[in-house]
Amino acid sequence: MLPEESARARPLRSDLTPWTLRGMGLALGATIVIGLIALASAAGSVLVLFFLAVLLASALEPIIGLLRDRLHLGRGATILVVYVVFFLVVVHHGGGTIRGGYRVVRGTS
Repeated sequence: MLPEESARARPLRSDLTPWTLRGMGLALGATIVIGLIALASAAGSVLVLFFLAVLLASALEPIIGLLRDRLHLGRGATILVVYVVFFLVVVHHGGGTIRGGYRVVRGTS
């Protein structure tokens, strides 16, 4: 078969279609990646809060299990008790820290 005959037998369009599809797939993939990066950037503070919430829940899980065994409460009630106690401890210590910082700034004892 001569080169002229093979060019006539296989049109250029048959080579163009796979490359067009590959290019469209690459463009679509790049658009999705850029969109996900923009979404993560815009929701950064929410993602940080979600990560901290997961860490807090994981850290308090052993205490919840221990109290659940000892107090014979349901899981929801035990979680409520643990979070209320945790909140009160944080507020108590945080209030002392804020008052102490205020005294340092004001220069009083």
